[in-house]
Amino acid sequence: MKKIKRLFAFGLALIMCLGMAVTASAQTETPKEVSEDNAKIVINNASKGETYSVYKIFDATYNETTKAFAYTYAGEIPENEYFAKAASGAITATEAAIENGTTDKLNADAAEWLYSNIANDDNKVIEVVSEGEALTIEGLEYGYYLIHSSLNGGGALAVNSTNPTATMNEKNTKNPGWDPEPEGSGKTVKTGDAAYGDSVNVNIGETVTFHLNITTQNYDAADKQIANYVFSDNALQQHFTNIQISSVKVTEPGGTVHTDKDETNPVVYSGVNGTFPITVEWVDDTNASKYKANSKLQIEYTAELAVDATIDGNGNTNTATFTYNTVDPDGGNPKPSTFTETDTATVYTYAMAFVKVNDKGTALSGATFTLPFSVIPASQDAGNNVYTVVKEGTEGAVKEVITGDDGVIIIKGVKNGTYNIQEKEAPQGYNKIVGDIEVTATKTGEETTKTAITVYLDEDGNVTETVTETTVVFEENDIPVAKHAVVVNKTGSLLPSTGGIGTTIFYVVGGVLVAGAGILLITKKRMKKEQ
Repeated sequence: MKKIKRLFAFGLALIMCLGMAVTASAQTETPKEVSEDNAKIVINNASKGETYSVYKIFDATYNETTKAFAYTYAGEIPENEYFAKAASGAITATEAAIENGTTDKLNADAAEWLYSNIANDDNKVIEVVSEGEALTIEGLEYGYYLIHSSLNGGGALAVNSTNPTATMNEKNTKNPGWDPEPEGSGKTVKTGDAAYGDSVNVNIGETVTFHLNITTQNYDAADKQIANYVFSDNALQQHFTNIQISSVKVTEPGGTVHTDKDETNPVVYSGVNGTFPITVEWVDDTNASKYKANSKLQIEYTAELAVDATIDGNGNTNTATFTYNTVDPDGGNPKPSTFTETDTATVYTYAMAFVKVNDKGTALSGATFTLPFSVIPASQDAGNNVYTVVKEGTEGAVKEVITGDDGVIIIKGVKNGTYNIQEKEAPQGYNKIVGDIEVTATKTGEETTKTAITVYLDEDGNVTETVTETTVVFEENDIPVAKHAVVVNKTGSLLPSTGGIGTTIFYVVGGVLVAGAGILLITKKRMKKEQ
C-alpha cells in the first residue's frame, strides 16, 4: 500500500519540481508530431540564446478506478538510488529523488541522473533556442518530462489531464554578477598556498595573489547580447607594484574549462601593458557567444606590497570593478552599458619597535642588532632610526640596524607575529646580550611596556643572567606600534667597582702576607745569632 501511495505521490509531487507560476507566453514552440492531449510546458524566465531540450522520460497511465495517474517505462532502469521499476512497469521514486525539505521538487542529482542515463535522441521531443522571457512548448502527450539547458542542468515535471499545463521557473539571473559561491565570491586575496579570503597580512615586498570571479550571462536583463567583459582594478594606485596577470579562465556549466593558455581556442583578453583594465572577449567574429551562460569567469593576478603601503589602520584596501559592453545590432563597435559592480580585498602590514636603554632607563645609542629580514632606512633624522622592510636582494638593503640617540629602532612593513633579533654589538662600556630577543609586530590597540630579563657576557666571556625591573614608556604618534621591546644593557664588568671594597682586599691581604713573611725571616736570623 505504501508503494502505491508513494507512486501516486510521485506523480503529483513532481508536477511542480522547480516551482509554479502563471505568466503570459512570449515564445511558443510545437513538436513536429502534435499529440491529441495537447499538453503544455511553460518555462518562465528562459534565458535568451540558450538551448532547451525537452525529453519525455516516462509514459503516463490513468487508473479509472482510483482516478490517479501512474508513470511507466518500457525499457530497463539501470541500478540507481533514485528510481525503481515495479514488475507492472510502474516507476516509483525513492526519498533521495525528492529534494530535501520539499515534496514537490526533484533533487538536482536525480535530474542529472535521468539526463545521463534515460534521456536520449529517441525520447527527445524538441530542442528550442530561447528568445528570452517565457518559453511555451505545446502539443505534448501526457507524461513525465525532463527539461535540460546549458544554464542549470535539468529539471523535471509531470503533465497529465489534471495538470495539462505544467510550469517550470528557470533559476538563472538576468545580469552577470560576482560569483555567489563563498570560496570565490567577488574579489579575494591570498599568500602562498593559503586559501583565498577577504584579507591577508604580509611583509612589504611580499607577493600576494588576487582573484576575481564572476558568474557570466550571454544576454543582460534588457536582452542585449554581451560582447565583452571589462575589469578595472585600482591596485596600480593603491600601494602595490609589479602587477602581473597569472591567468584568465572560463569554466562552463558541466565543467569544460578554457584558459588564455589554450593552444587551439584560448580565452582572448587585452589590457594596458598586460595589466588593467582587462577586456575579455565574449563573442566571436559572427557575434555568436563563445561560452555558455552561467559560466564562471576568473582572473588571477599577483602584486607586491610597495614601500609606501599604509601601516596598520585600515590597511591597503583594493577595489575591483567589472562592467560589460553589448553587441551593436547595426554592426558597429560594442556599446558600453551602465552596469557596474565592485568588490574589495584588504592587505595589511604592521610595524614593530624596540628601545635600547641601560638599567637606569637611559637611552643608549650605538647598539647593533641583526634582523631576520632585509630593511632600508626610511628616515634617520633627530636620532630616530626608522627602517622599512624590503625584498631580499634589494639594492641598499641591510640586515643590521644601529640605535640612534633615543635608543629607538622602528621597523615598518612586517607581518604580524613575533620575531627574534640578536644584539651583534653592545654600546661601548656595556655587556652584549646573549641569545634571542623577542620583538612583536601586531595590530595596534594595546598599550604595553616591558620589563627585561636578559642574559649577558661578563668580562671573562661567561654567560650571566640578570633580571632588570626597568620599564620605559615608548610613544611614537607617527608610526603605529602596538607593542615594543625594552632591551636593557648592564654596564662594563660585573665585578664590584665604585662604592664597594673592589680589589682593595687583595692588596691588603697581600701586604699582610708580605709583612708577616718579613717578620718571620728577621725572627729566624736573631734566633740563629743567639744560639
